[in-house]
Amino acid sequence: MILTVLVVEDEWLVRADVAAHLRSGGCRVIEAADGETALALIEDGAPLDLRFTDIALGGRIDGWELGEKLRVHRPRAGVIYASGCYCDPCRPVAGSVSMAKPYNCDEILRTCHGMCGAGALRASS
Repeated sequence: MILTVLVVEDEWLVRADVAAHLRSGGCRVIEAADGETALALIEDGAPLDLRFTDIALGGRIDGWELGEKLRVHRPRAGVIYASGCYCDPCRPVAGSVSMAKPYNCDEILRTCHGMCGAGALRASS
């Protein structure tokens, strides 16, 4: 089964790079440039297994809030938080992982497959 990942990143070049790498690794990718767009996709029922998001997004919804809202609609979907700033370890979300920028796209792909391979996820199946 194909792993579906929602990539939420306001820097288009970073988003395009991560999305292309995930696609080349066999993932289906849905892209969003901000939290509002990502939330609309989630609320509309877009199938996804996990979400890769920057924490500091342009707009009114940051990555932390988006993770909390994701839990309402997709309680089993994992979250990978990425940040060029400090990732607050006191804000962990069950089923989530934090990555510091700059990150390696191979590491993102391994983490995505590892999170879903652990059997804790597979929300779209």
